[in-house]
Amino acid sequence: MVKKTVQQHQKELLFRVLVAVVLWLVFFVISYININPLVEYLKTEAEKIGYNLIYVRVQDVLLQELRLAAIMALLIDMPVIIYEICRFVFPIFETIKIKILLTIGIFVAIIFFVVGIVFSYKIILPFTLTYLSSVGNAVSITGMVSFKEYISFYIMMLFVMGIVFEMPLFFLILNKVGILTVERMKGIRRYFIVVSFLLAALITPPDVVSQVMVAIPMIILYEVSLFLCKIINHSSKKKENLAGNEVYDGN
Repeated sequence: MVKKTVQQHQKELLFRVLVAVVLWLVFFVISYININPLVEYLKTEAEKIGYNLIYVRVQDVLLQELRLAAIMALLIDMPVIIYEICRFVFPIFETIKIKILLTIGIFVAIIFFVVGIVFSYKIILPFTLTYLSSVGNAVSITGMVSFKEYISFYIMMLFVMGIVFEMPLFFLILNKVGILTVERMKGIRRYFIVVSFLLAALITPPDVVSQVMVAIPMIILYEVSLFLCKIINHSSKKKENLAGNEVYDGN
């Protein structure tokens, strides 16, 4: 394989960044032109729960539409971004095995992130929004929520749960490289429960329901991570024992 100079790497990086950015701009324009159905959907969902969306500043609706369009464009552009990153980084690794492992890792990370978003959208968001609305209804107070705050809450909850669902992959990597053993994970379990609630309090709005709805999945995912680490470690030890026995038999 012919090695590239620093200038060639810089040119290639610039080219790949430009490809991703230009396509994002194209997707952004397309998303903004077609943003009304998404805004109408979010407005309808809010009204079903009992919120009347309002805007406080004259530019709020425009800014939030641009924000939604930017996020939509980023999601559509994500396969291109990942492809360009892989095309730039993969030549560094000479073995096919490492390239395959990286590809699988990226694929699994995307799946976990999407599952987290779907979980938040289907379970956490409806429950949290409905509960918070019911608190206001119990004292006969009508919920008039800023469109900006509603969108911010929506995006934040989706993104947070997407990141939270990356935990099993994160812990599996730490376990595989020997930084975090199964025994160590068992030992810090009680501290992780406390940390989960502290993190949930930091990344969610200041209400107990949202914090609990984020902390509980984190704790469950930690237990899932621990279970997966046990299975992988057991499988690795089994292979090592079989390899050892074969060597012994050969001698």
